[in-house]
Amino acid sequence: MLLNMTRSIKIALVVMIASASWLIAQDLNQPGLDSADKAAQDAEKKVDEAEKASEGKIDQPAAPADRAAQPAAQPAAQPATADNQVGNLYNDGKNTYATSQAKFELTATDNISNLDFIEYKVDDVQQFSVYGHPFSIEKEGPHKIMYRSVDRVGNREEDNIFNVIIDNTGPYMNFALNKAPIIIDGKRYLAPGTKLEIRATDNYSGVKSVEYSTNGSDWQPYKDGIVLDKPGAAQLKYRAVDNLGNKSENLSGFSTTTPGQGASPEDLAVINSLYVENTPPVVMITPAQRWITVDGKKYARRDNSYMVEAQDAESGVANIFVKIDNAAEWQIYSGKLVFQTEGPHSIEAKAVDKVGNESQPVKIEFTVDDNPPKSTIRPVGGTTAPAAPAGGAAPADGTAPK
Repeated sequence: MLLNMTRSIKIALVVMIASASWLIAQDLNQPGLDSADKAAQDAEKKVDEAEKASEGKIDQPAAPADRAAQPAAQPAAQPATADNQVGNLYNDGKNTYATSQAKFELTATDNISNLDFIEYKVDDVQQFSVYGHPFSIEKEGPHKIMYRSVDRVGNREEDNIFNVIIDNTGPYMNFALNKAPIIIDGKRYLAPGTKLEIRATDNYSGVKSVEYSTNGSDWQPYKDGIVLDKPGAAQLKYRAVDNLGNKSENLSGFSTTTPGQGASPEDLAVINSLYVENTPPVVMITPAQRWITVDGKKYARRDNSYMVEAQDAESGVANIFVKIDNAAEWQIYSGKLVFQTEGPHSIEAKAVDKVGNESQPVKIEFTVDDNPPKSTIRPVGGTTAPAAPAGGAAPADGTAPK
């Protein structure tokens, strides 16, 4: 009976205090309890909880040390969530990706005793922290956010988990050539038809787009290999963007200052020295003695010789090829050509430079004439004496035959 009286007194005191607070709130035109009855009900509930706590029948939620300094979270219209962010966010259907600029906002509602606080922790941190304002995560890689809310009675929500992968780095870029460059005097010459393939990879959110510019042209989407055909030093710029908007770009001289971003130093050293040379050699066929042209045809003596030469101002001449007298196959030119037989002949020649540029064939036709003319003589003009008669007969003038 004494215990019941004590309980009644406690309830009465709390009700009186709650009623007084309600009356004051009404006079001041401030939000208060809806009625004294509701105040009494709340007071009785609090007394019950206090008594049970004193008897060790329930465990009160342990508020963090800094809880008193934190303002109580205000009820929101939406349930607790971790995907209401400010910043870059991407979901590929399996994973959620964000940059460190993204902020995570936690909200909660409680329609009975009202929300007391929200707490959260990231990854393997032991203690939960009271949520006060949106937060971000700096470290790249996968993370697990655990969060929960507690009402004013002490009811604690089950832990919620939100997985997110932080990605702050643009795609890694390098390139490959379908033909090995020819290195001459420190320059890497591109062989004709060489394609340069740009490769971009991203460790987390994935590559969204790759663009390139050649020799000062406008940026254009990269699809397949690039053929550099403007003579001189290669001028190639390229850039890539991942699905969060992180960029990797080499915009001036293929340089990068961010470790792990853009092309590797080895790749840059190669691409900085690429050189385009697409001019073929010039081929000349020269006789030791000049041809004699008669009626548009070239003639030469048997003792004449012929030199085939080629010039290339860039990478240099690799080989000269010739065909003699319309032969079916090309042969490597090895020295002066001499023709020992009279009659028509031909020399066809072409050259290839060290990069692989091939000249158009040059052909000459001529006739070897090494025999002098054959001359004859016969007397012309005057009177021809008559032939002597047969049998040695004396001439009509009576002289003896000789």
